[in-house]
Amino acid sequence: MAQLKASSTVGGTEIAKNDLTNVGTLPTSVRNQLIGPTGPTGSTGPTGSAGPTGSAGSTGPTGSTGPTGSTGPTGPAGTPSTSFNTVGSYAFAKIGSSVGIGSTVAGSSLDNRGHIQNSASSDYNYMRIVYSGSAVSLSGTWRNMGPGAGSSYDTSHLWCRIA
Repeated sequence: MAQLKASSTVGGTEIAKNDLTNVGTLPTSVRNQLIGPTGPTGSTGPTGSAGPTGSAGSTGPTGSTGPTGSTGPTGPAGTPSTSFNTVGSYAFAKIGSSVGIGSTVAGSSLDNRGHIQNSASSDYNYMRIVYSGSAVSLSGTWRNMGPGAGSSYDTSHLWCRIA
């Protein structure tokens, strides 16, 4: 294969070895003579500036429900009922045994047919509970609210229904 000189005629066209502007129009065999071998790869250039921020993505799915929190504090007690024989009501009643303050008994063991009567003696005035008539049955649980008056049996007390 013949080497091209500084100025050559190829296919009727005069070309200079340093002027390769029309190399793409030459036949491949001629073009290969004019283009030298590939040189070594150059060093990597500097990193370019950052591109613009992309648009926001779509909203993801809703996550699962978290655990249930602890129970809050108990609220204040309501006003106790004052209806007869309801929890929170009071009654004067006697019991056929001795009981201590704060003791609890079934309502069925109480006799509530008494009423308060003022009495007087030569030494002092006092109040007493007098029992007469038919007893009304008490239900639930009752707490003795104070010391009683009377003998060790048939002692009268103030009672509060607690259940």
